[in-house]
Amino acid sequence: MSLKGIRRWILVAVIVAVPLEVLEVAMLRYVPQTGVPQNPSLWLRLGGAAAALIHAPWLPLSNYLCARFCPPRAVLWTLVISGGYLDTVIVVLSTIILFRLFRNVLYAR
Repeated sequence: MSLKGIRRWILVAVIVAVPLEVLEVAMLRYVPQTGVPQNPSLWLRLGGAAAALIHAPWLPLSNYLCARFCPPRAVLWTLVISGGYLDTVIVVLSTIILFRLFRNVLYAR
């Protein structure tokens, strides 16, 4: 694959990750919490769990910063959203790479 092709797939991953990140941020409100009764549907809870999984490395960091330095809430959300966006780009790019790899293996002649 040429350098031009690699840049094209990175650009596709960056563009596709934008609406996915918007959806994930909206789903963060439905993250299952221990001991808190919730009545949303199974799909909302599943979406909240998937969003929490994508944002998992950044949530403890924002909690640490909140306990240690107490920055404004907007700073913490910016950190979580931008970190989640970076993770979403990585997931989309790896999905594209795996799809192309499996397609090349299946259709190899």
